[in-house]
Amino acid sequence: MAQILPAFSDDLQASGASPAEWMTLKRLENGLPNDWLVFHNIRWTQAWDHGTNVGEIDFCVLSPTGKVIVIEQKNGELIERPEGVFKQYPKGQKNVGTQIQRTLDGLHTKFKRMNPEGGFWADYLIYLPDYFIRNINAIALDPERIVDSGRSDQLCEIIQTLLREDLSKPTSNRFEKVRDFLLDTYDLVRDVHAYGQLQGEIYCQISGGLTTWVNRLSFEPFHLRVAGTAGCGKTQLAINTLQKTITTGKRGLLLCFNRPLSSRLALIAPAGTEVATFHHLCEEWLKHAGIAVGHQKETHVLEAMVAQAANLAVPTGWEVDTLIVDEGHEMRQAWADLALRLVKPNGRIIWIEDPNQRFSETDPVLLSDFVKLDVPTNYRSPKKIQQAIEMLLDIGTESGNPFPGLDPEFHTYKSKPELVKQLLDRLSELIHQGFRKEHIAIISFQGFKNSAFSNLDRVGTFKLKRFTGDYDHTGRPTTPHGDILFDTIYQYKGQQSRVVLFVEVDFERLDEISRNKLYCGMTRATTHLECFFSQSATDVLNERLHSRALQA
Repeated sequence: MAQILPAFSDDLQASGASPAEWMTLKRLENGLPNDWLVFHNIRWTQAWDHGTNVGEIDFCVLSPTGKVIVIEQKNGELIERPEGVFKQYPKGQKNVGTQIQRTLDGLHTKFKRMNPEGGFWADYLIYLPDYFIRNINAIALDPERIVDSGRSDQLCEIIQTLLREDLSKPTSNRFEKVRDFLLDTYDLVRDVHAYGQLQGEIYCQISGGLTTWVNRLSFEPFHLRVAGTAGCGKTQLAINTLQKTITTGKRGLLLCFNRPLSSRLALIAPAGTEVATFHHLCEEWLKHAGIAVGHQKETHVLEAMVAQAANLAVPTGWEVDTLIVDEGHEMRQAWADLALRLVKPNGRIIWIEDPNQRFSETDPVLLSDFVKLDVPTNYRSPKKIQQAIEMLLDIGTESGNPFPGLDPEFHTYKSKPELVKQLLDRLSELIHQGFRKEHIAIISFQGFKNSAFSNLDRVGTFKLKRFTGDYDHTGRPTTPHGDILFDTIYQYKGQQSRVVLFVEVDFERLDEISRNKLYCGMTRATTHLECFFSQSATDVLNERLHSRALQA
């Protein structure tokens, strides 16, 4: 079974793919060997001095030997002419052969720019799953490169025949080079949020995204402060930067504030990268100096630990070439000063933050010699969720997600029993609609100590699975077996789920921290969002909406 990038759902409705694309992906996934990669539905750009070429690849198959097949799929009626096969579009007809050749030329040119030594081998197929070519010898295309409805069941066999090569012959790491080229071109990197749900999904951004633009920046020293909204690609930027660091034989360190997020980042970070929370770094620093460290995690103990570490010299061998600080909005000035001491002279620093997700009353860190990059585009949230966020909170972010998504739903509860009943009704309905249990997360606005769900094992017939506070030997948070994930917004920061049921949203006034928690929770959903507000929170938001309507 081939690996599909980005991963797609077995559920057609939840996958977001067209039925024709979904059927082809299933055919490729099931028909190609395990060590083959299939990229799909990817836009690409090629910048030139006079402008930018934009293209789209339906499918790109990479064999273990580093050879590539680019597949152009066309559905529906086509027009056969001596000069080729044409597809009718609202603005006119397009030559299918010309389209595929343009894509191949773009890939070859871009690979050559990135790898002057060359080594890119690519072929093509035109796939017509529901059209039969009447006179295949009368059109100006290679018949062996056309798979119409008469041969659609042989698609995978034809691909393997075209890409066949003696696997015993050395290919000079061609597979790795081409794979990394495709990953870099399409900005495909693992997404920590989906990985935390064990879905293995891939977060994909077109080459005009955050990672590409940062890779184009050049200044010394490279100290960059990225203030990016939820879903803009901050995690992808961190992983991509660390990958480049490790690939060049240098040392990278990723620091963040949240232990669950740190654990998930460690699972997807490149091998050889160090990932830690800031306080764990301080703890290791003290241990290295022979200073005993207690197990208490109270605030005053952590502050004392930071103060002790600040008086110590940087241990030999601890300096890094690249430092990534995630969740910079939760960091304090003393923490930043200590962390920056670990960077070698002329080392790279990327400080990543989202002030709208700050849950503590701390002042922003001062970074005097940093270039700042503001990124307001949210690629994660569908348009309807993004519109709801702006309507309620007026954050000032913008949507970069092309899909409308489902209509968000908002509920008001007056008591715990009423909330539990509402939640059970909605869970049952969502399962009935076809959503899988593992794609649903119940997230509380409250912390564990204040949540009514902390002591609940079930909601109706649905068993809850929640973080126990412990970690296994791999650093993965342990959660007992269950049907539906339950977590709090404090622990779930940096993650996402297809469906988010945001419960216990309760406040007497919408202060900055309440607003940030609400924003953070609403941006965790990738397909559907439902919020469950207390009566007081509903009243506050209704008054806010009424006031804004009068001002408009």
